[in-house]
Amino acid sequence: MSKPQNLEAKRALKAFTFAEIGNKKQKDTKNKFNYSAAVQELPSMIRMNGLRATMAFFYSKYSKEDQHQMVFENVRDWFNDEDEPTKFMRAKLQASPENQKPAGFMKILLELTDDEYRIVQAEVLTLANWMIRFVKNDNMNASSTKTTTDDTEQPQT
Repeated sequence: MSKPQNLEAKRALKAFTFAEIGNKKQKDTKNKFNYSAAVQELPSMIRMNGLRATMAFFYSKYSKEDQHQMVFENVRDWFNDEDEPTKFMRAKLQASPENQKPAGFMKILLELTDDEYRIVQAEVLTLANWMIRFVKNDNMNASSTKTTTDDTEQPQT
């Protein structure tokens, strides 16, 4: 399999990989681990609260080994990837082994300049939109395919 050449394809491939792992973990834990919900709430949380506050929330859940930890790691791992477009984030993450840890990543986010912050926030939103396309939401699929006779209109005689 050849490596994608354009940025959107690289981003989509990475999001697919993240979602595949998250979907598997969600299935294996019988919905105690709701990766799809965490991914789906990420963009709206960022738009409402900003990237720093959203990632701080996910960071606060980090030690519980739940879906929030996985999404936090997905975002950090994307900025560690050779294909991520900002390049300055990868350089900051790789400047010190401490920066690879959750606290180090949060510190980097908190120290970004306004211009860097806007670029990083836009990149996370774009990545999150790709991730949403690939996550499985079994609860939504099950409820949308169920129909009952009460829900269908009966013809009048």
